Amino acid sequence: MDRLMARGTRMPGRKLSGLVGFGRLVEAVLAVAIASGLVGWLGSVAIRYGWFSGVDDLNLRGVKAAAFFTIITWFGTAEGVIVTSLIMLVVLLALRLYQPALVFVTDLLTSAIANDQLKSWVARERPAGVDMSELGFAFPSGHAFVCTAVFGLFAWILARYIREPFFRFLIAGGFTLFILLIAYSRLYLGVHYLSDVLAGLALGLCWLVMFARAAKLPERRGTPVRARPAGQ
Repeated sequence: MDRLMARGTRMPGRKLSGLVGFGRLVEAVLAVAIASGLVGWLGSVAIRYGWFSGVDDLNLRGVKAAAFFTIITWFGTAEGVIVTSLIMLVVLLALRLYQPALVFVTDLLTSAIANDQLKSWVARERPAGVDMSELGFAFPSGHAFVCTAVFGLFAWILARYIREPFFRFLIAGGFTLFILLIAYSRLYLGVHYLSDVLAGLALGLCWLVMFARAAKLPERRGTPVRARPAGQ
């Protein structure tokens, strides 16, 4: 009888927890949709009136490492994002992080769709000499946007799952550097303006924050053993 009552009290709690998690996921999708619309509108106005001209005229190509940044920038292409995201998804499923995995996939799909829609809406030309037929429009930088949103969320989930502070720091620092290198590669290769990359990073951070709130990590079982006082 006690077992039946215990099960009865646990089930509503699980259902409520599931509803809260789904509600946060819907909230994240709505929030990022509003954010992308706002960035798209502000970006189109700023480009029309030349507000980005001072930022975009900065020369940030001082390092000679074309081969390195050509490799790094691949991770932000459609093929690179798909391959890397599939590996990350397998890792999440192997760790039995099923709800965070669902949030991760939603994050990936919504950021990719928003990126395509924003590029078509703003319709900003690439820097001079760039083949538009191959790369499409410039604003925002899809590499900076999607990689920050997707790779950043994976790093956040993994860092939250791991207990050891050193490995948390290693994951957070490593992925931050990786994402920034991808973003910088677009400037180095001359296929984006600085404002494109900054807008992509800002949107990616928005996606990361909202979907990180929606990701619900399972509670670890077990409680730490307390040392008993001497004499007991």
